[in-house]
Amino acid sequence: MKKCIFVILSVLFTICMLSFCINAAQDYVQPNDRIILSVDSPTVDGNITKTEGWSEPAYMNEDTLLYENKKLPLDIFAEVYFAVDREGFYFAADITENIRAYSPGTVIPEWTDKKMAAGLVYSTYHEVDGYLEDGDCFSLGIDVMDVLREYGMPHSSYRRCPQYNIYIYRDGSLRMFSLYSSQGDYDITDKVKLKGAATDDGWRFEAWLPWSLIREDMQYCAGTEINIPEEIVSDGTLIRAGACYTDMWICSENMQGKLYNRYYTDDGYNISTSWNNGVSNPDNLGIRLIISDICKGRGHKWSDWVVRYRPTYIKEGQQISVCRLCGDYRYKAIPVIEYVNAFTDVREASWYAEGVEYCVKHGYLSGMGNNRFSPNTALTREQCVVILANILNVDFSQYYGIPSGFDDVPVNHWYSGAVTWAAKAGYVKGMNENTFGTGQKIQRAAFARLIYFAAQGLGADMTVRADLTKYVDYDRIPGWAYDQISWAVGSNIIISIKDDILMISPYTELKRAQCATMLWQMGLMLEEQK
Repeated sequence: MKKCIFVILSVLFTICMLSFCINAAQDYVQPNDRIILSVDSPTVDGNITKTEGWSEPAYMNEDTLLYENKKLPLDIFAEVYFAVDREGFYFAADITENIRAYSPGTVIPEWTDKKMAAGLVYSTYHEVDGYLEDGDCFSLGIDVMDVLREYGMPHSSYRRCPQYNIYIYRDGSLRMFSLYSSQGDYDITDKVKLKGAATDDGWRFEAWLPWSLIREDMQYCAGTEINIPEEIVSDGTLIRAGACYTDMWICSENMQGKLYNRYYTDDGYNISTSWNNGVSNPDNLGIRLIISDICKGRGHKWSDWVVRYRPTYIKEGQQISVCRLCGDYRYKAIPVIEYVNAFTDVREASWYAEGVEYCVKHGYLSGMGNNRFSPNTALTREQCVVILANILNVDFSQYYGIPSGFDDVPVNHWYSGAVTWAAKAGYVKGMNENTFGTGQKIQRAAFARLIYFAAQGLGADMTVRADLTKYVDYDRIPGWAYDQISWAVGSNIIISIKDDILMISPYTELKRAQCATMLWQMGLMLEEQK
Protein backbone atom coordinates (compact mmCIF):
# COMPACT_ATOMS: atom_id res chain seq x y z
CA MET A 1 0.00 0.00 0.00
CA LYS A 2 2.79 2.39 0.97
CA LYS A 3 4.57 1.53 -2.27
CA CYS A 4 1.45 2.38 -4.23
CA ILE A 5 1.06 5.71 -2.46
CA PHE A 6 4.72 6.52 -3.11
CA VAL A 7 4.30 5.79 -6.82
CA ILE A 8 1.17 7.96 -7.00
CA LEU A 9 2.92 10.86 -5.23
CA SER A 10 5.93 10.52 -7.51
CA VAL A 11 3.72 10.68 -10.58
CA LEU A 12 1.90 13.72 -9.24
CA PHE A 13 5.21 15.42 -8.42
CA THR A 14 6.52 14.69 -11.91
CA ILE A 15 3.35 16.09 -13.48
CA CYS A 16 3.63 19.22 -11.38
CA MET A 17 7.25 19.69 -12.33
CA LEU A 18 6.46 19.21 -16.00
CA SER A 19 3.62 21.67 -15.69
CA PHE A 20 5.94 24.17 -14.00
CA CYS A 21 8.60 23.72 -16.65
CA ILE A 22 6.07 24.15 -19.44
CA ASN A 23 4.68 27.30 -17.83
CA ALA A 24 8.16 28.63 -17.17
CA ALA A 25 9.10 28.00 -20.78
CA GLN A 26 6.04 29.91 -21.90
CA ASP A 27 6.94 32.81 -19.58
CA TYR A 28 10.51 33.05 -20.85
CA VAL A 29 11.20 35.52 -23.66
CA GLN A 30 14.20 35.71 -25.96
CA PRO A 31 16.31 38.80 -26.53
CA ASN A 32 16.76 39.90 -30.12
CA ASP A 33 19.89 38.89 -31.96
CA ARG A 34 22.71 41.41 -31.78
CA ILE A 35 22.20 44.10 -34.42
CA ILE A 36 25.06 45.79 -36.30
CA LEU A 37 24.46 49.51 -36.80
CA SER A 38 25.63 51.23 -39.93
CA VAL A 39 26.89 54.79 -39.68
CA ASP A 40 24.51 56.51 -42.04
CA SER A 41 21.87 59.23 -42.19
CA PRO A 42 18.54 57.82 -43.37
CA THR A 43 15.98 60.30 -44.66
CA VAL A 44 13.31 60.81 -42.01
CA ASP A 45 10.25 60.78 -44.27
CA GLY A 46 8.12 58.04 -42.72
CA ASN A 47 9.05 55.44 -45.35
CA ILE A 48 11.45 52.82 -44.04
CA THR A 49 13.67 52.31 -47.07
CA LYS A 50 16.26 49.63 -46.34
CA THR A 51 18.79 51.00 -48.83
CA GLU A 52 19.06 54.27 -46.89
CA GLY A 53 21.16 52.69 -44.15
CA TRP A 54 18.69 51.19 -41.68
CA SER A 55 19.83 48.15 -39.72
CA GLU A 56 18.31 44.70 -39.84
CA PRO A 57 15.11 44.81 -37.77
CA ALA A 58 14.67 44.00 -34.12
CA TYR A 59 11.43 42.06 -33.72
CA MET A 60 8.52 42.61 -31.38
CA ASN A 61 6.79 39.21 -31.62
CA GLU A 62 5.74 36.26 -29.50
CA ASP A 63 9.35 35.20 -28.92
CA THR A 64 10.75 38.57 -27.87
CA LEU A 65 7.88 40.25 -25.99
CA LEU A 66 6.53 40.10 -22.48
CA TYR A 67 3.26 41.85 -21.64
CA GLU A 68 1.08 42.95 -18.77
CA ASN A 69 -2.38 41.49 -19.34
CA LYS A 70 -1.89 37.76 -19.89
CA LYS A 71 -5.63 37.23 -20.19
CA LEU A 72 -5.43 38.88 -23.60
CA PRO A 73 -3.69 37.46 -26.66
CA LEU A 74 -0.44 38.86 -27.96
CA ASP A 75 -1.79 40.44 -31.11
CA ILE A 76 0.78 43.04 -32.18
CA PHE A 77 3.83 42.56 -34.36
CA ALA A 78 6.48 45.18 -35.06
CA GLU A 79 9.84 45.53 -36.76
CA VAL A 80 12.12 48.18 -35.25
CA TYR A 81 15.08 49.61 -37.20
CA PHE A 82 18.09 51.64 -36.10
CA ALA A 83 20.93 53.77 -37.47
CA VAL A 84 23.40 56.34 -36.14
CA ASP A 85 25.36 59.26 -37.47
CA ARG A 86 27.71 61.71 -35.81
CA GLU A 87 24.85 64.02 -34.88
CA GLY A 88 22.29 61.62 -33.44
CA PHE A 89 20.39 58.34 -33.12
CA TYR A 90 17.77 57.07 -35.58
CA PHE A 91 14.97 54.58 -34.95
CA ALA A 92 11.93 53.51 -36.94
CA ALA A 93 9.11 51.02 -36.51
CA ASP A 94 6.57 49.26 -38.72
CA ILE A 95 3.72 48.20 -36.41
CA THR A 96 0.93 45.75 -37.22
CA GLU A 97 -2.12 45.35 -34.96
CA ASN A 98 -4.62 42.50 -35.23
CA ILE A 99 -6.95 43.12 -32.29
CA ARG A 100 -10.38 44.23 -33.44
CA ALA A 101 -11.61 47.42 -31.86
CA TYR A 102 -15.21 46.20 -31.92
CA SER A 103 -16.94 42.87 -31.78
CA PRO A 104 -18.54 41.69 -35.05
CA GLY A 105 -21.80 43.47 -35.80
CA THR A 106 -21.01 46.55 -33.75
CA VAL A 107 -22.07 49.79 -35.44
CA ILE A 108 -18.99 51.96 -35.80
CA PRO A 109 -19.66 55.68 -35.18
CA GLU A 110 -19.36 57.89 -38.25
CA TRP A 111 -16.34 59.76 -36.93
CA THR A 112 -14.38 56.51 -36.59
CA ASP A 113 -12.53 55.37 -39.69
CA LYS A 114 -11.78 51.77 -40.71
CA LYS A 115 -8.22 51.99 -39.49
CA MET A 116 -9.46 52.52 -35.96
CA ALA A 117 -11.79 49.55 -36.33
CA ALA A 118 -8.78 47.45 -37.26
CA GLY A 119 -7.24 48.20 -33.91
CA LEU A 120 -5.43 51.56 -34.06
CA VAL A 121 -6.72 53.95 -31.42
CA TYR A 122 -5.40 57.41 -32.13
CA SER A 123 -4.20 59.68 -29.35
CA THR A 124 -6.40 62.70 -28.77
CA TYR A 125 -3.64 64.72 -27.10
CA HIS A 126 -5.62 64.89 -23.89
CA GLU A 127 -3.41 65.52 -20.86
CA VAL A 128 -4.33 63.95 -17.54
CA ASP A 129 -2.02 65.03 -14.71
CA GLY A 130 0.67 65.70 -17.29
CA TYR A 131 0.47 62.26 -18.88
CA LEU A 132 -0.91 61.26 -22.25
CA GLU A 133 -2.86 58.04 -21.78
CA ASP A 134 -5.53 58.39 -24.41
CA GLY A 135 -4.25 56.26 -27.27
CA ASP A 136 -1.66 53.90 -28.69
CA CYS A 137 1.96 54.70 -27.97
CA PHE A 138 5.38 53.45 -29.07
CA SER A 139 8.19 53.89 -26.51
CA LEU A 140 11.92 53.48 -26.85
CA GLY A 141 14.37 53.23 -23.95
CA ILE A 142 18.08 53.72 -24.56
CA ASP A 143 21.30 53.13 -22.63
CA VAL A 144 24.35 54.42 -24.53
CA MET A 145 27.59 52.49 -23.93
CA ASP A 146 25.84 50.44 -21.24
CA VAL A 147 26.69 53.05 -18.60
CA LEU A 148 23.31 53.18 -16.85
CA ARG A 149 23.56 49.57 -15.76
CA GLU A 150 26.13 50.81 -13.24
CA TYR A 151 23.98 53.47 -11.62
CA GLY A 152 20.80 53.57 -9.59
CA MET A 153 17.97 55.98 -10.36
CA PRO A 154 17.24 58.11 -7.28
CA HIS A 155 14.15 59.78 -8.78
CA SER A 156 11.89 56.72 -8.67
CA SER A 157 11.23 53.49 -6.82
CA TYR A 158 13.05 51.51 -9.49
CA ARG A 159 15.79 52.26 -11.97
CA ARG A 160 15.15 54.22 -15.13
CA CYS A 161 16.76 54.95 -18.44
CA PRO A 162 15.78 57.71 -20.91
CA GLN A 163 12.50 56.90 -22.60
CA TYR A 164 10.91 58.52 -25.64
CA ASN A 165 7.21 58.12 -26.41
CA ILE A 166 5.67 58.61 -29.85
CA TYR A 167 1.95 59.21 -30.40
CA ILE A 168 -0.05 59.48 -33.61
CA TYR A 169 -3.13 61.73 -33.86
CA ARG A 170 -6.27 61.69 -35.96
CA ASP A 171 -5.05 64.61 -38.06
CA GLY A 172 -2.04 62.52 -39.11
CA SER A 173 0.47 64.39 -36.97
CA LEU A 174 2.96 62.73 -34.67
CA ARG A 175 4.48 63.93 -31.41
CA MET A 176 7.38 62.73 -29.33
CA PHE A 177 7.72 63.12 -25.57
CA SER A 178 10.75 62.65 -23.34
CA LEU A 179 10.23 60.83 -20.04
CA TYR A 180 12.63 60.79 -17.11
CA SER A 181 14.45 64.01 -17.96
CA SER A 182 15.48 67.01 -15.89
CA GLN A 183 12.48 68.85 -17.38
CA GLY A 184 10.04 66.11 -16.46
CA ASP A 185 7.81 64.61 -19.13
CA TYR A 186 7.72 67.15 -21.94
CA ASP A 187 7.07 67.51 -25.66
CA ILE A 188 10.32 67.34 -27.66
CA THR A 189 8.76 67.26 -31.14
CA ASP A 190 10.50 70.50 -32.09
CA LYS A 191 13.89 69.08 -31.03
CA VAL A 192 13.76 65.92 -33.16
CA LYS A 193 12.96 64.71 -36.66
CA LEU A 194 9.75 62.69 -36.83
CA LYS A 195 7.59 61.47 -39.69
CA GLY A 196 4.99 58.72 -40.00
CA ALA A 197 1.42 57.76 -40.81
CA ALA A 198 -1.28 55.17 -40.16
CA THR A 199 -1.37 52.12 -42.43
CA ASP A 200 -4.17 49.68 -43.22
CA ASP A 201 -3.33 47.50 -40.22
CA GLY A 202 -1.27 49.74 -37.93
CA TRP A 203 1.20 52.58 -38.34
CA ARG A 204 4.75 53.34 -39.36
CA PHE A 205 7.21 56.07 -38.40
CA GLU A 206 10.85 57.21 -38.57
CA ALA A 207 12.55 59.35 -35.90
CA TRP A 208 15.88 61.00 -35.09
CA LEU A 209 17.17 62.19 -31.70
CA PRO A 210 20.28 64.37 -31.19
CA TRP A 211 23.06 62.86 -29.07
CA SER A 212 23.08 66.02 -26.95
CA LEU A 213 19.51 65.36 -25.80
CA ILE A 214 20.16 61.67 -25.09
CA ARG A 215 23.35 62.47 -23.17
CA GLU A 216 21.53 65.07 -21.04
CA ASP A 217 18.70 62.64 -20.20
CA MET A 218 21.13 59.84 -19.35
CA GLN A 219 22.99 62.14 -16.98
CA TYR A 220 19.72 62.90 -15.21
CA CYS A 221 18.69 59.25 -15.00
CA ALA A 222 22.04 58.22 -13.52
CA GLY A 223 21.67 60.81 -10.79
CA THR A 224 25.43 61.29 -10.72
CA GLU A 225 28.30 62.23 -13.02
CA ILE A 226 28.71 59.67 -15.80
CA ASN A 227 31.29 59.33 -18.53
CA ILE A 228 29.84 59.47 -22.04
CA PRO A 229 32.57 60.48 -24.50
CA GLU A 230 31.82 63.10 -27.12
CA GLU A 231 32.71 60.61 -29.85
CA ILE A 232 29.86 58.15 -29.33
CA VAL A 233 29.94 57.03 -32.94
CA SER A 234 33.00 54.81 -33.16
CA ASP A 235 33.68 51.23 -34.11
CA GLY A 236 32.47 48.76 -31.44
CA THR A 237 30.30 51.12 -29.39
CA LEU A 238 27.49 49.27 -27.59
CA ILE A 239 24.02 50.81 -27.38
CA ARG A 240 21.31 48.97 -25.49
CA ALA A 241 17.70 49.71 -26.40
CA GLY A 242 14.26 48.50 -25.43
CA ALA A 243 10.92 48.89 -27.19
CA CYS A 244 7.50 49.08 -25.61
CA TYR A 245 4.13 49.28 -27.33
CA THR A 246 0.95 50.35 -25.56
CA ASP A 247 -2.08 49.07 -27.46
CA MET A 248 -5.41 50.60 -26.45
CA TRP A 249 -8.82 49.90 -27.90
CA ILE A 250 -12.52 50.49 -27.28
CA CYS A 251 -14.53 47.53 -26.03
CA SER A 252 -18.06 48.94 -25.78
CA GLU A 253 -20.59 50.47 -28.16
CA ASN A 254 -20.84 53.74 -26.24
CA MET A 255 -17.05 54.30 -26.60
CA GLN A 256 -16.61 54.44 -22.83
CA GLY A 257 -14.89 51.17 -22.03
CA LYS A 258 -11.20 50.95 -22.84
CA LEU A 259 -8.74 48.08 -22.66
CA TYR A 260 -5.02 48.23 -23.18
CA ASN A 261 -1.97 46.03 -23.09
CA ARG A 262 1.73 46.86 -23.00
CA TYR A 263 4.30 44.78 -24.82
CA TYR A 264 8.01 44.97 -23.95
CA THR A 265 11.16 43.61 -25.46
CA ASP A 266 13.25 41.92 -22.78
CA ASP A 267 16.54 40.16 -22.10
CA GLY A 268 14.99 36.83 -21.18
CA TYR A 269 13.83 37.35 -17.60
CA ASN A 270 10.72 35.70 -16.18
CA ILE A 271 7.64 37.78 -16.91
CA SER A 272 6.38 37.74 -13.35
CA THR A 273 9.49 39.52 -12.08
CA SER A 274 10.36 41.94 -14.86
CA TRP A 275 7.35 43.10 -16.82
CA ASN A 276 6.49 45.90 -14.43
CA ASN A 277 9.87 47.53 -15.04
CA GLY A 278 9.67 46.98 -18.77
CA VAL A 279 11.37 49.44 -21.06
CA SER A 280 12.21 51.78 -18.18
CA ASN A 281 14.56 49.35 -16.46
CA PRO A 282 18.13 49.62 -17.80
CA ASP A 283 18.78 46.00 -16.84
CA ASN A 284 16.01 44.55 -19.04
CA LEU A 285 15.97 46.20 -22.45
CA GLY A 286 16.21 43.36 -24.95
CA ILE A 287 18.00 44.93 -27.94
CA ARG A 288 21.79 45.14 -28.29
CA LEU A 289 23.13 47.46 -30.96
CA ILE A 290 26.80 47.52 -32.02
CA ILE A 291 28.19 50.36 -34.13
CA SER A 292 30.45 49.03 -36.87
CA ASP A 293 32.82 50.90 -39.15
CA ILE A 294 31.25 49.54 -42.30
CA CYS A 295 33.94 51.10 -44.47
CA LYS A 296 36.76 49.20 -42.78
CA GLY A 297 38.47 46.97 -45.30
CA ARG A 298 36.39 47.97 -48.30
CA GLY A 299 36.90 51.70 -48.68
CA HIS A 300 34.85 54.86 -48.31
CA LYS A 301 32.29 56.19 -50.76
CA TRP A 302 33.22 59.84 -50.95
CA SER A 303 30.88 62.64 -51.98
CA ASP A 304 31.91 65.36 -54.41
CA TRP A 305 34.19 68.07 -53.06
CA VAL A 306 32.33 71.03 -51.53
CA VAL A 307 33.98 74.39 -50.75
CA ARG A 308 34.04 75.22 -47.03
CA TYR A 309 36.27 78.32 -47.19
CA ARG A 310 37.15 80.28 -50.28
CA PRO A 311 40.82 81.23 -50.72
CA THR A 312 42.07 84.79 -50.43
CA TYR A 313 45.33 86.46 -51.42
CA ILE A 314 46.84 85.44 -48.07
CA LYS A 315 44.99 82.32 -46.93
CA GLU A 316 44.28 78.95 -48.48
CA GLY A 317 40.71 77.86 -48.97
CA GLN A 318 39.38 74.45 -48.02
CA GLN A 319 37.17 71.77 -49.58
CA ILE A 320 35.47 68.89 -47.79
CA SER A 321 34.26 65.48 -48.96
CA VAL A 322 32.08 63.23 -46.77
CA CYS A 323 31.75 59.44 -46.90
CA ARG A 324 28.17 58.50 -47.76
CA LEU A 325 28.43 55.31 -45.70
CA CYS A 326 30.07 56.18 -42.39
CA GLY A 327 30.10 59.98 -42.22
CA ASP A 328 33.89 60.24 -42.14
CA TYR A 329 35.37 63.26 -43.93
CA ARG A 330 38.51 64.46 -45.66
CA TYR A 331 39.83 67.92 -46.56
CA LYS A 332 41.70 69.40 -49.49
CA ALA A 333 43.38 72.79 -49.60
CA ILE A 334 42.59 75.40 -52.24
CA PRO A 335 45.72 77.46 -53.08
CA VAL A 336 45.84 81.16 -52.31
CA ILE A 337 44.83 83.46 -55.10
CA GLU A 338 47.79 84.53 -57.19
CA TYR A 339 48.25 88.28 -57.25
CA VAL A 340 48.39 88.79 -61.01
CA ASN A 341 46.74 91.91 -62.38
CA ALA A 342 44.37 91.83 -59.41
CA PHE A 343 43.17 95.40 -59.96
CA THR A 344 42.52 97.17 -63.21
CA ASP A 345 43.49 100.57 -61.72
CA VAL A 346 46.91 99.54 -60.36
CA ARG A 347 49.61 99.61 -63.03
CA GLU A 348 52.59 97.33 -62.40
CA ALA A 349 54.99 100.24 -62.99
CA SER A 350 53.29 102.60 -60.52
CA TRP A 351 55.20 103.66 -57.36
CA TYR A 352 52.59 102.08 -55.09
CA ALA A 353 52.08 98.74 -56.89
CA GLU A 354 54.34 96.73 -54.58
CA GLY A 355 52.71 98.29 -51.54
CA VAL A 356 49.24 97.35 -52.78
CA GLU A 357 50.31 93.76 -53.45
CA TYR A 358 51.89 93.49 -49.97
CA CYS A 359 48.83 94.84 -48.15
CA VAL A 360 46.37 92.72 -50.10
CA LYS A 361 48.38 89.53 -49.51
CA HIS A 362 48.60 90.26 -45.78
CA GLY A 363 44.95 91.17 -45.48
CA TYR A 364 45.52 94.76 -44.41
CA LEU A 365 43.69 96.28 -47.39
CA SER A 366 41.33 94.87 -49.99
CA GLY A 367 39.75 96.05 -53.19
CA MET A 368 36.79 98.40 -53.48
CA GLY A 369 34.83 96.10 -55.80
CA ASN A 370 34.71 95.56 -59.55
CA ASN A 371 38.43 94.67 -59.56
CA ARG A 372 39.37 98.19 -58.49
CA PHE A 373 41.70 99.23 -55.66
CA SER A 374 40.93 102.99 -55.85
CA PRO A 375 44.48 104.16 -54.98
CA ASN A 376 43.57 107.86 -54.85
CA THR A 377 40.65 107.46 -52.46
CA ALA A 378 41.28 108.88 -48.99
CA LEU A 379 40.95 106.64 -45.93
CA THR A 380 38.64 107.49 -43.04
CA ARG A 381 39.65 107.44 -39.39
CA GLU A 382 37.62 104.33 -38.57
CA GLN A 383 39.04 102.45 -41.57
CA CYS A 384 42.57 103.07 -40.34
CA VAL A 385 41.75 101.87 -36.83
CA VAL A 386 40.49 98.59 -38.31
CA ILE A 387 43.75 98.34 -40.32
CA LEU A 388 45.72 98.78 -37.07
CA ALA A 389 43.72 95.98 -35.41
CA ASN A 390 44.29 93.70 -38.40
CA ILE A 391 48.05 94.34 -38.35
CA LEU A 392 48.19 93.39 -34.66
CA ASN A 393 45.84 90.45 -35.22
CA VAL A 394 43.41 91.72 -32.60
CA ASP A 395 40.05 89.98 -32.22
CA PHE A 396 38.05 93.16 -31.70
CA SER A 397 34.70 91.34 -32.03
CA GLN A 398 34.71 90.98 -28.24
CA TYR A 399 34.39 94.76 -28.00
CA TYR A 400 31.16 94.93 -29.99
CA GLY A 401 28.34 96.24 -27.84
CA ILE A 402 30.74 98.06 -25.51
CA PRO A 403 30.53 101.89 -25.67
CA SER A 404 33.71 103.53 -26.93
CA GLY A 405 33.06 106.81 -25.15
CA PHE A 406 32.46 108.67 -28.41
CA ASP A 407 28.98 109.88 -29.33
CA ASP A 408 29.55 109.33 -33.06
CA VAL A 409 30.61 105.66 -32.75
CA PRO A 410 27.61 103.32 -32.54
CA VAL A 411 28.06 100.02 -30.72
CA ASN A 412 26.99 97.72 -33.54
CA HIS A 413 28.78 98.85 -36.72
CA TRP A 414 31.59 96.99 -38.49
CA TYR A 415 34.24 99.29 -37.02
CA SER A 416 32.75 99.80 -33.53
CA GLY A 417 34.73 97.10 -31.77
CA ALA A 418 38.01 98.26 -33.30
CA VAL A 419 37.48 101.87 -32.21
CA THR A 420 36.53 100.78 -28.69
CA TRP A 421 39.64 98.57 -28.46
CA ALA A 422 41.96 101.30 -29.81
CA ALA A 423 40.50 103.99 -27.53
CA LYS A 424 40.82 101.83 -24.40
CA ALA A 425 44.39 100.88 -25.40
CA GLY A 426 45.29 104.58 -25.81
CA TYR A 427 46.09 104.26 -29.51
CA VAL A 428 43.56 106.84 -30.69
CA LYS A 429 42.09 110.04 -29.39
CA GLY A 430 38.96 111.81 -30.46
CA MET A 431 38.60 115.08 -32.29
CA ASN A 432 37.40 116.32 -28.92
CA GLU A 433 36.27 114.68 -25.68
CA ASN A 434 33.03 113.24 -27.09
CA THR A 435 33.67 112.95 -30.84
CA PHE A 436 35.87 110.43 -32.60
CA GLY A 437 35.45 111.91 -36.08
CA THR A 438 33.69 108.99 -37.74
CA GLY A 439 33.61 109.42 -41.51
CA GLN A 440 36.31 112.10 -41.54
CA LYS A 441 39.39 111.56 -43.69
CA ILE A 442 42.50 110.68 -41.70
CA GLN A 443 45.55 112.92 -41.96
CA ARG A 444 49.17 111.79 -42.36
CA ALA A 445 50.09 112.86 -38.83
CA ALA A 446 47.28 110.83 -37.24
CA PHE A 447 48.19 107.78 -39.33
CA ALA A 448 51.84 108.14 -38.26
CA ARG A 449 50.70 107.60 -34.65
CA LEU A 450 48.76 104.47 -35.61
CA ILE A 451 51.62 102.95 -37.62
CA TYR A 452 53.99 103.72 -34.72
CA PHE A 453 51.81 101.70 -32.31
CA ALA A 454 51.50 98.91 -34.87
CA ALA A 455 55.28 98.60 -35.25
CA GLN A 456 55.74 98.77 -31.49
CA GLY A 457 53.26 95.91 -31.08
CA LEU A 458 55.18 93.86 -33.65
CA GLY A 459 58.50 94.28 -31.81
CA ALA A 460 60.22 96.83 -34.06
CA ASP A 461 63.16 98.97 -33.00
CA MET A 462 61.49 102.12 -31.71
CA THR A 463 64.68 104.08 -30.91
CA VAL A 464 65.25 105.38 -34.44
CA ARG A 465 64.72 109.13 -34.91
CA ALA A 466 65.15 111.59 -37.83
CA ASP A 467 66.07 115.28 -37.88
CA LEU A 468 62.78 116.84 -38.95
CA THR A 469 64.20 120.36 -39.11
CA LYS A 470 65.38 119.55 -42.65
CA TYR A 471 61.76 119.57 -43.78
CA VAL A 472 60.31 122.88 -44.88
CA ASP A 473 57.12 122.39 -42.91
CA TYR A 474 58.59 120.87 -39.73
CA ASP A 475 57.16 123.73 -37.66
CA ARG A 476 53.66 122.64 -38.71
CA ILE A 477 54.07 119.11 -37.29
CA PRO A 478 51.74 118.83 -34.26
CA GLY A 479 53.37 118.12 -30.93
CA TRP A 480 51.13 115.10 -30.25
CA ALA A 481 52.60 113.34 -33.32
CA TYR A 482 56.12 114.82 -33.53
CA ASP A 483 57.94 111.89 -31.94
CA GLN A 484 55.99 109.29 -33.95
CA ILE A 485 56.63 111.12 -37.24
CA SER A 486 60.35 111.42 -36.39
CA TRP A 487 60.50 107.64 -35.89
CA ALA A 488 58.52 106.93 -39.11
CA VAL A 489 60.78 109.21 -41.18
CA GLY A 490 63.93 107.69 -39.64
CA SER A 491 62.56 104.20 -40.45
CA ASN A 492 61.92 105.19 -44.08
CA ILE A 493 58.17 104.62 -43.64
CA ILE A 494 57.20 108.23 -44.27
CA ILE A 495 59.03 110.06 -47.05
CA SER A 496 58.68 113.51 -48.50
CA ILE A 497 55.46 114.20 -50.29
CA LYS A 498 57.40 116.07 -52.98
CA ASP A 499 60.48 115.17 -55.02
CA ASP A 500 62.14 118.59 -55.27
CA ILE A 501 61.84 119.63 -51.60
CA LEU A 502 61.50 117.83 -48.27
CA MET A 503 57.93 118.18 -47.05
CA ILE A 504 56.04 116.11 -44.42
CA SER A 505 52.59 117.65 -45.08
CA PRO A 506 51.13 116.35 -41.74
CA TYR A 507 47.60 117.60 -42.37
CA THR A 508 47.20 116.17 -45.86
CA GLU A 509 44.58 113.45 -46.23
CA LEU A 510 46.05 109.97 -46.51
CA LYS A 511 45.32 108.18 -49.78
CA ARG A 512 44.99 104.42 -50.06
CA ALA A 513 48.09 104.20 -52.26
CA GLN A 514 50.14 106.11 -49.67
CA CYS A 515 48.83 103.91 -46.85
CA ALA A 516 49.72 100.74 -48.76
CA THR A 517 53.25 101.99 -49.41
CA MET A 518 53.82 102.94 -45.75
CA LEU A 519 52.66 99.51 -44.53
CA TRP A 520 54.89 97.83 -47.10
CA GLN A 521 57.90 99.85 -45.93
CA MET A 522 57.12 98.91 -42.33
CA GLY A 523 57.03 95.26 -43.38
CA LEU A 524 60.44 95.58 -45.06
CA MET A 525 61.84 97.22 -41.95
CA LEU A 526 60.59 94.40 -39.71
CA GLU A 527 62.12 91.80 -42.02
CA GLU A 528 65.52 93.56 -41.86
CA GLN A 529 65.39 93.69 -38.07
CA LYS A 530 64.75 89.96 -37.64
